[in-house]
Amino acid sequence: MRDRDWGTPALIIIYASVFGVLALIVGYGFTKVTMASEEATRRSEQEKTLLNERIESAREIKRALARPVPPSEPLPPITAKLANPMKVANPEEAKRPASGKHSKEKSHKPKIPASAWNAMAMGTGADASPPHQNSPTFDRAGVNGW
Repeated sequence: MRDRDWGTPALIIIYASVFGVLALIVGYGFTKVTMASEEATRRSEQEKTLLNERIESAREIKRALARPVPPSEPLPPITAKLANPMKVANPEEAKRPASGKHSKEKSHKPKIPASAWNAMAMGTGADASPPHQNSPTFDRAGVNGW
């Protein structure tokens, strides 16, 4: 069998068509890659990531802290009267803390009835009994053990 003798014009057309198809495939792939990268860039510009949001909030806080705070207005004088005013003979004594030497007033202890003292001395049944265990314990060596 003899190989076909292809003429020069036929070989040029075959080679040109093969290279043309390859060029179209490469061009199509390059276009898709370029479009995808542009879309990703556009999407990343539109979306704010968590890090970007935190950086922006930190910058806002920094700008707010850099501004001086105006001084507050002074409070008006106190004009209201106390509901239960303390009767103090000497105002200097009211400023000092009360101690054993300085307080000449009688100490004010409430009188506790004898039945209350007896009830406290006897205690209650809850104090004498052992503490109640809320969680059940399991005997591992028993019937339900391992």
